[in-house]
Amino acid sequence: MEVRDSGFGILLWNATNASVVTSELTRNDGVGVVVLGATDTSLFGVTSERNELGGLLVDGSEGTSVREGDFSNNVVVGAAVDFSNGTSLTETVVERNDETGISVLSASNTTVRDALVTSNGGTGVDVRTSSQTLVTGSTVRRNDVGIAVFRSPTTRLNRNIVSDNDRINIFIR
Repeated sequence: MEVRDSGFGILLWNATNASVVTSELTRNDGVGVVVLGATDTSLFGVTSERNELGGLLVDGSEGTSVREGDFSNNVVVGAAVDFSNGTSLTETVVERNDETGISVLSASNTTVRDALVTSNGGTGVDVRTSSQTLVTGSTVRRNDVGIAVFRSPTTRLNRNIVSDNDRINIFIR
């Protein structure tokens, strides 16, 4: 499926057990894919690029699985996980977004596994006021800041390559 030049690309609102497979979302005025208040949703092979507000937003959702996605060249953020529980981003590419690569805000049990997060204008992976976040096996390089963790004491960083970021590789506060 291809969705382009729209407001929002795909909106999964209060959906249960929904899947989006092998889709391209390009040049939308909003976010390419929005998962809002949904339960047990799955995205596989989704490419979401050149959207005005971001590639992916998971907000207020439970059990979202994203595999082999590409969230690149978006104006604000590549992928954002806000106020959600049990989100996993696995084998995703998040690069060349104007600001943040992956943002995790006030979320719990979020996993970023085997991701490539590179060349974003701001922070590669930004975790704020979240619990039980795991970033593992990922490569985070050539961002302004590699990984930033704020007020998220249960965040775990495991087996990542974090290098060649402009200002700071890993910042924990």
